[in-house]
Amino acid sequence: MIIRNNISLINISDNLKKTTDRLEKSKYKIASKSKVSISDDAVGLAISEKLNTQIRALNQTNTNAQNTISLIQTAEGALNGISNIISTMRDLAVQASNDSNTYIDRKSIQDEINNLTEEIDRIAKKSEYNTLALFSGTLHVNTDVGIDVELGEISAKNLGLTSNVNSKELPLNISNHSNASNAIKSYDNAVMTIASERSKLGAFQNRLHHSINFADKATENLVDGGEKLKEVDFTKEIINTYKDNIIKEFSQSIYVQTKNNPESILNLLSKL
Repeated sequence: MIIRNNISLINISDNLKKTTDRLEKSKYKIASKSKVSISDDAVGLAISEKLNTQIRALNQTNTNAQNTISLIQTAEGALNGISNIISTMRDLAVQASNDSNTYIDRKSIQDEINNLTEEIDRIAKKSEYNTLALFSGTLHVNTDVGIDVELGEISAKNLGLTSNVNSKELPLNISNHSNASNAIKSYDNAVMTIASERSKLGAFQNRLHHSINFADKATENLVDGGEKLKEVDFTKEIINTYKDNIIKEFSQSIYVQTKNNPESILNLLSKL
């Protein structure tokens, strides 16, 4: 009878432990709003972690793309400033081409053109993003979305805004009608060169925006998929909790009574 009693107690204790474990798991799922755990759904957890890895990768891709867009916008701002300066220089050349100007007038215009030419070189050399020189001619940004951004070298010389005089690069000369007319053509060409570079940057930026939109949509779908994977059936878990609470209370009562009055409980159980 003692052996029979011990076996019954062990069985009741085991069932009580299993019921308590199920109850705790149901409570955890309801509280955490997640049904995915290493013990209950190892495959689901593995899929969930894989989705999280993809989401983090897409978020980093977006960050990289945004940083590249910021670089492009910095470069575009500098090119816009240079373009405005060249337009001003062209206006001055048009003014200088008029033979009603005196020597003093043209000298004053030349001095202004000289200063503006130096300003173009200053802007080009000082334009940086995260310490990267934008217009050195060596900048190549390789993004992780397959869009490579390249910026050409920008300087007064490369734009054709200087002329070589005695092995020295000097601003374009507008001292007479002929020189001023030639300078106007050079300024027009420079404006077109800058416009072409800005157009290229605009195309890069548009592609990056499309890449960001695609990554955002992909992230949204992955997040949605991950949420559905972990989504708890609250009705089911509440029913399980209610049922296991009843079983737990009954098991605890049987355990205590079996321990204190084994004969009566065993007789009761034998009649069930």
